[in-house]
Amino acid sequence: MLCFASFATVLSLGGGPKATTIELAIYQALSFDYDPARAAMLALIQMLCCLGLVLLSQRLSKAVAIGVSHVRGWRDPDDRLHSRLSDGLLIGAALLLLLPPLLAVIVDGINRNMLDVLAQPALWQALSTSLRIAIAAGLLSVTLTMMLLWSSRELRSRQRPLAGQAMELSGMLILAMPGIVLATGFFLLLNNTIGLPESADGIVIFTNALMAIPYALKVLENPMRDIAARYSMLCQSLGIEGFARLRVVELRALRRPLAQALAFACVLSIGDFGVVALFGNEAFRTLPFYLYQQIGAYRSQDGAVTALLLLLLCFLLFTLIEKLPGRDAKTQ
Repeated sequence: MLCFASFATVLSLGGGPKATTIELAIYQALSFDYDPARAAMLALIQMLCCLGLVLLSQRLSKAVAIGVSHVRGWRDPDDRLHSRLSDGLLIGAALLLLLPPLLAVIVDGINRNMLDVLAQPALWQALSTSLRIAIAAGLLSVTLTMMLLWSSRELRSRQRPLAGQAMELSGMLILAMPGIVLATGFFLLLNNTIGLPESADGIVIFTNALMAIPYALKVLENPMRDIAARYSMLCQSLGIEGFARLRVVELRALRRPLAQALAFACVLSIGDFGVVALFGNEAFRTLPFYLYQQIGAYRSQDGAVTALLLLLLCFLLFTLIEKLPGRDAKTQ
């Protein structure tokens, strides 16, 4: 799904007509040609393709047994030496594809322009904007995901499994909607009703939060289902429901999964470029947008420093958020 909706890589590398993806064509239709009809047609094509991939993924995915989501260690019962060797070779091949670009970012980022770039106020303004948007979008995404899964669980408990499954599927269907199209829809909706806000923060935060829901959903889905199977009858017998159950049961038992979902949502938001590409300007720019401006101006050494800072920021943000529950956080 991510590969099919690739946008930032193609735009940054200057893909021509032979290398244009559907999402990049949507961006061109909206930003340069301002052809909403063509953009809508392309968006419909992309949505149908992504919808097919989502439905295929849901059909191929297997349900996880109760309690598996809380197992800290797992070993394949059919583990053999040849399977270990094949897995090791696959992991090594993947590392050969992943590590060289990361090492290149680190090596090129430490250059003679590093101190000058770090002294630029625009860089720290972009970093501040990125952090503000990422944290707000992450918290909103986790909140919306919890509400979605809670509603699905209640529907299943009331003997309406199809409605509950449809509720969860609606969260995954967001993958079928390109972020640019979603942001443009909000932009046109506000423009035709209450008017555009002075800052694009709200649109970007809400769009990024929606785009992160499928990933938070995959992190929280099995733990929420596990907790429902373990504690629903006990909560009903004790009369614990609503916010009381959320505080006593879910927030305590889901500390680690919630931190993981928040970390994923924040990192996805801080690295997003598609939505900001429509609304970014000199007064509103994130680190990815600032990096794109540097690359477009052929300031490659400055861009290398910004890329290194973005890499470190993503790593530190993910690590710090994931460690919030503590080492001993587990289901009680």
